[in-house]
Amino acid sequence: MFSVLPPQEHTFTIQVTGIRSGQTFEGSFTYARPTLGTNIQIGKTKAFITGGLPVDPDTDAVVEMLSTLRHTLVNYPDWWKDSEFGSKMQDLNVLFEIMSHCNKFENDRDKKPEAKDEQTRPA
Repeated sequence: MFSVLPPQEHTFTIQVTGIRSGQTFEGSFTYARPTLGTNIQIGKTKAFITGGLPVDPDTDAVVEMLSTLRHTLVNYPDWWKDSEFGSKMQDLNVLFEIMSHCNKFENDRDKKPEAKDEQTRPA
């Protein structure tokens, strides 16, 4: 049987101005941790975008973000859907802002409780 799992979803709000477009993007998103099936979908999307061909590291990083966000954001503002889940955007800083919230949730969630206790104990 499965043990009780920590939260698998995280809701956050952004308000960021695109560096290239000057447009303000704001709204609430819900990120859901990827399951095995979701990871397969992310991989398929990456392969579709790149045509399965090798790409430079910068392009690979953007494709990774777009693919991950496409399959892990389960609630989002209309502008996100209208931008084809980020692929029609000009502003990389907006993708970075969204992805940073998802990564922070993952990183905070993965911290061991013992590590937190050790940091707060007096020497």
